[in-house]
Parts: sequence; C-alpha cells; structure tokens
Amino acid sequence: MSQKDLMEIFQARSASLSELLGKIESKGYITRTRDDDDKRNFIITITEKGKTTFSENEQQWQNTAEKLFAVLNEEEQNALSKLLLKLITAWQQQSVVSDSERSQQHHSSIHDEDHPDAHHGYHHDNVHHGERSHHGLRSSDEE
Repeated sequence: MSQKDLMEIFQARSASLSELLGKIESKGYITRTRDDDDKRNFIITITEKGKTTFSENEQQWQNTAEKLFAVLNEEEQNALSKLLLKLITAWQQQSVVSDSERSQQHHSSIHDEDHPDAHHGYHHDNVHHGERSHHGLRSSDEE
C-alpha cells in the first residue's frame, strides 16, 4: 500500500502520517521504499515482525471488544452497529472535500471584504459570525 493511499484512507496530513509511519518503521513493524513510478511517494510493507505482533494482539483485541459489547443485548448491538455505520458514512461523505479545496475556501472567505468576520482579526478556521467552532461543535471552554 502506498503512503498516499494511507493519507486518503485516514484523511491525514502528509507530515503527520510521515511522523507516525517513521515511529512504526523504527520499531520494525513496516518498511517504506520509494515508489518507482512516483519518487514522491513511498510503498508501505508490513514486516514479519509487524505481522507477528498484529496476530499476537488480534485475539486480545477481540476479547476486549467482546467484553465491552457484552453489556449490550443483540438488538442493542445491531442498533449501535447501524448507527455507527450511518455516522461513518456521513463523516466519509463530509471528508470528500480535499485539503486543497478547504484551503481555497478558507482563503477566499478571509479575503472577501463582504464577509462578516473579515475585519475582526479572527483565525478563520470554522469561524462564522463571531462564534468559534470546530466542525460545528463548540468546545467546553467556549461555553
């Protein structure tokens, strides 16, 4: 799998993903090699140590999940599963907007003289009409 593919899957910034992969690589779980077709990209390969570690931990993760969900009956588990799938689907659809499109929207709205926040000196990341928010949710320290 390529590093670019991982960036798209996890909606992560290149620098953040590179740092994380560097840590995983330093522990010997993966290797990164330059992509012959695109020298800017890396191919990520799981090592034998990575496969072994994953296999050893997979049963533990399964047991933990079973204990966690044991408090829910089958109907509740099915309902939760459907709700989580609905949330994930909505999140993925919202995440379709690329970072560059978000950046373009950000810059065009900051420089729009008619924008209500253009003259208030706010950092414009999700700022609308004087209220600071992050993806529509107010943090507890803003209430």
